[in-house]
Amino acid sequence: MVVYIAAVFMLIVFYLLKKGVLPKIATSLIFKFTSDKELVNESDCQKIINTNCKLMRAITCILCAFVLQNVYSQTHKTYFLIVGMEYIDSKAYYARYKKSFSDQATSGVANDVGIMKMIGERNGHVMKELMNAKATVSAIKKNIEDIGKKVVEDDTFIFYFSGHGDTLKDTNGDEITGFDQALVAYDDFLIDDAIYVLLNKYFKKTNNVMIVDACHSSTSYKFTNYFMDFKTVKNKALKFANEEKAIQFEKLQTETIELQGSCAFGEDEDISEAFNLIYIGATEDKKTARGDINGGLLTICLEIVIKRALDPFTWNNYTYPRMACEVAEQMANEHQNLQYHEIGISVDNYAQKTPFKTF
Repeated sequence: MVVYIAAVFMLIVFYLLKKGVLPKIATSLIFKFTSDKELVNESDCQKIINTNCKLMRAITCILCAFVLQNVYSQTHKTYFLIVGMEYIDSKAYYARYKKSFSDQATSGVANDVGIMKMIGERNGHVMKELMNAKATVSAIKKNIEDIGKKVVEDDTFIFYFSGHGDTLKDTNGDEITGFDQALVAYDDFLIDDAIYVLLNKYFKKTNNVMIVDACHSSTSYKFTNYFMDFKTVKNKALKFANEEKAIQFEKLQTETIELQGSCAFGEDEDISEAFNLIYIGATEDKKTARGDINGGLLTICLEIVIKRALDPFTWNNYTYPRMACEVAEQMANEHQNLQYHEIGISVDNYAQKTPFKTF
């Protein structure tokens, strides 16, 4: 912000120098406050100041170039896609899958979306919101893809989802548990495989965050890049290595918070992937998450932590692991276990930065 103000100030100074406004003001002031006007010639004074103004304009140009270069270097953007599902096409889901979902559990999704929009606005994010009938599988994927085509290296992409989550029987053999995790979009399931493809295609050089306030949401992206549907893997043990590690992390996180009342997110070995991702899920893959007219428990607790941190202006001292730990402590009071994963070999650096802030 200071850099932007300095840039504007320098441009104003340059403009006033170019138009000769500052020399005239300086001449008038010198002549006005000189006690012996006979010893001061106003026209001579004007010539001296005009000569010095050429030098001032040159210096101002150099300073402007320096300031504008700094402004340009700080133009990394954060793209924030917010998806909220208060209701879905229930008839389509029942006809296709013989599944039904409770609208009561998602009746507070609008509150969740409002909280996330507040976070985005406060941090100057480029936001896109999809809700209900607008949040079809194709629309969500297209918006992720559109953002993927815009981002440049070191930009940030945040994907937030509030609604129903589900587990589906794995059809391609890429899940060690035998089930795929899915987000319940308006018209169909958005499978974790599809999210992985987009992350791997477009977001290898960006900082990425995914927050899912839904049931069965510990691994709603995908853990391993050894997919049978992408390449043939001879070493089957290697194929599931990352997912086994994720399951161990999930178990450890749950036991640590439930039994010890402590939190050590971010201290485990990172999960190897071609992209970096900080993932926050509302609960384990086998469990449901709480949601009601007030919103999802994860999002409600996130707002509590942020407001508490902003009160004494301590938010700049927060990191993603610290934020996740405090949210987890809040959620543990309602017997729900937040899931936190750091994916990617170079994710540590971004994880230690202030959450949601553009760098």
